[in-house]
Amino acid sequence: MRVCFYPRVGSGGPGSFQARLARVLLAEGLQLTYDLDERPLQAVLVFAATRNWRGLERCRRDGIPIVQRLDGINWIHRVHPVPPGYFVTSELRNLLLRLVRARYATRVIYQSTFVRDWWHRRFGPSPRPATVIHNGVPIGPTRVRAAPESPVLLVVEGAVRLDPASAAILRAAHRELRAQEIIERTIVFGRVPSFFHIEDVLEEGMEFRGHVAAEEIAGWQSRAVMQLSLELNPPCPNSVIEAMAAGLPVLGYDTGALAELVHAGEGQVLPYAGDVWKLQPPANLEELGQGGLRIARDWAGTSRRAYLGASARHDITKIAARYREALGL
Repeated sequence: MRVCFYPRVGSGGPGSFQARLARVLLAEGLQLTYDLDERPLQAVLVFAATRNWRGLERCRRDGIPIVQRLDGINWIHRVHPVPPGYFVTSELRNLLLRLVRARYATRVIYQSTFVRDWWHRRFGPSPRPATVIHNGVPIGPTRVRAAPESPVLLVVEGAVRLDPASAAILRAAHRELRAQEIIERTIVFGRVPSFFHIEDVLEEGMEFRGHVAAEEIAGWQSRAVMQLSLELNPPCPNSVIEAMAAGLPVLGYDTGALAELVHAGEGQVLPYAGDVWKLQPPANLEELGQGGLRIARDWAGTSRRAYLGASARHDITKIAARYREALGL
């Protein structure tokens, strides 16, 4: 059996997930292509959207199931000043997502319940069968971790969007956790869009490393005491699942799908005291320190529970089995 992944995704969370899913399916004996015109095809998995309408039309004509893996809706550009080109690109991506969902998809996979409900509120329920499947990561053998001697707060994002709310959260987490001597410094990884200026946010003890290889982030995970989830309304952040799989507790606010991923005892998900959709900084920034202190007081237990939670819910082999079912393979 052959399945088409389309389009082929590069770096970042979607690219990492696509590569992981591909490795599992290939190991299970499936054939994989990234060409919509290759035949025979048992199914097509569209990652977000594409402008290759002709290819999708040919697949539909040939009766090939088209499953869309649907991300969140682009929204930051509507509440934060951005360059005109970024605004137009964001709107175009939303349009492409909607067109594939409405016209071509025979089934939709939402990355989280949050994403499903978001789409249903904005554009109504999917006209085709749909399911929610969270992202997955490889799960290594369990190991007992000791709290790091020089504790670091990690921030790992595909895109570090330093809007007023995110900037306030990053600074507050750094200050509160340092004041309580829970961390010594903060390391930020990810790409920063050109219209955000990270130098305006960095403080003493904060370092920005940009976009780096996954291997480098894995090395830092073993030196970190916790990871801050900075993205607001994340659809299903791979970096959070990766941290948990490494036994790294996660600290963040209850926006997007974070509470679906980080369950009680696996980290700290704090209530967001403000209107996140308007990018209002939360009024309870001091709770970042309190949440970090709760993690630190039971670090070994929280670390182990985070690993066990990732293992039970996000093992890529289990996630791949659910994708095979959705694809009819």
